[in-house]
Amino acid sequence: MAIIVGVLLFLGLIAWGVVMLISAVAHGEPPIFGLILLALPLLGLSRAIVEVVGERLIRGWRFGGGGGQKTLVGLVVSIFAAGGLVVGAQLMVPSQRPDAQLVAALRPACAGQPVAGAGVWDRTGIRANHLVILDTDGNEHPWTGYPPMAWRPPNLADTELVACISPDEIHTEIQVCRYDNGPPIHRYRVSRSVKVVEAATGRLIAQYNVSDDPRACGPTENRDLTELSGTIGWDDFAEGFQPFVESGQAGQPTPTPAVATPIDNPTPRPPVTEPPAARRIALSAAIEQDLVRATVDGDGLQYIDLQLRSLADLPLIIEIGAGLMLDPQRNATQSMVVIADTEIDLAAMDDGSWDVPVACAEMRRDQPGESDTFDIRTSRASGDLARLLNEPEFGDHQFRVQQFAVWTITNDPLRRNYTPLGSTLSVFGTGPTDDEFNAIRDLLEAADIEPSDYRAFR
Repeated sequence: MAIIVGVLLFLGLIAWGVVMLISAVAHGEPPIFGLILLALPLLGLSRAIVEVVGERLIRGWRFGGGGGQKTLVGLVVSIFAAGGLVVGAQLMVPSQRPDAQLVAALRPACAGQPVAGAGVWDRTGIRANHLVILDTDGNEHPWTGYPPMAWRPPNLADTELVACISPDEIHTEIQVCRYDNGPPIHRYRVSRSVKVVEAATGRLIAQYNVSDDPRACGPTENRDLTELSGTIGWDDFAEGFQPFVESGQAGQPTPTPAVATPIDNPTPRPPVTEPPAARRIALSAAIEQDLVRATVDGDGLQYIDLQLRSLADLPLIIEIGAGLMLDPQRNATQSMVVIADTEIDLAAMDDGSWDVPVACAEMRRDQPGESDTFDIRTSRASGDLARLLNEPEFGDHQFRVQQFAVWTITNDPLRRNYTPLGSTLSVFGTGPTDDEFNAIRDLLEAADIEPSDYRAFR
């Protein structure tokens, strides 16, 4: 039984490898996968042949030839055999990939420009049209060699149609499946756009999207599974192209995503319900409009822990601008100010936790801890503090310089009276070094703030 299974596996690998080899040659792709499948059976077959031939024709092998020697010779034979298979496939199998010069000549069509010398789309159905696949920029697409030979144009004059397909898939989240004892699973619709163009005139004949939804979430799933995505292949597009090529007509549109809707066809395409576009909104406005619930916890001097729960039935892009002020609920704790613009993508009815970069605005109060909570002000920083935080160079400095610069404005200390911060120089903390102090001066000047307005620089 084991011998039968081994023989079937051996023959299956050979058959699969030959099919993949022929497919790669036909599509104009490297035949690597086919050769990998053929490697093991070729090596075994070559070694067996070499051993039989060696036993019969080479006396030294009959008595002292080692298995390693025979395997090495078998490997050399396998390499030549693989090369012979590739050459044979190239001679026997016509390539479906059009000539590179033809592809380059058709590039303007994807920009809506006419291609001189190209054919005109025949809508009578008397003769078949020919089609070349490019990407939306007019370059070769991974599927350029996939249309069947009957669709391949022999030359530019017989090229009537160009299909321009987006090179990358677009993933759109359509659902989040939640489980009590595991992470959520995000379901993504996959889509690609395509436009069909008449090569001779650059005229747009049809434009549409092909999309596919993933399978539904099951009542139980593997804990490692966090995403489900649809799948789009060449076959999903070929069905839509067939009427254009073979009859010069686009046919009647159907709900099947792969069937095209012509621009000049008066029959409307059945409506497709797309997920709502994300709404962009400031954090304070989202809270006021009851679109989100926010909780802010302390996390040291440099960050706050922002927890958001969406109450909206559409995705949100939450904007947190530099200068947003946060008031502690405990009077002894420092107030905080956001020091960098931050955006958070929040799916409909979703929740999560994010670290937001901040600095302290009250240097003589306690550093926030995890037990501290904050309220979000509706007003933002103004005056010199707003100018400092909006200065592009502010984000280029290390946090010590940023924090000391903020304290310069909010607390106006003397040069020697800054609250110490930890550094690589001292675990107990120091005030600004001379270099850091000069950097603060340069930063204030870059923000159009007069340093001498503050006591540290007088």
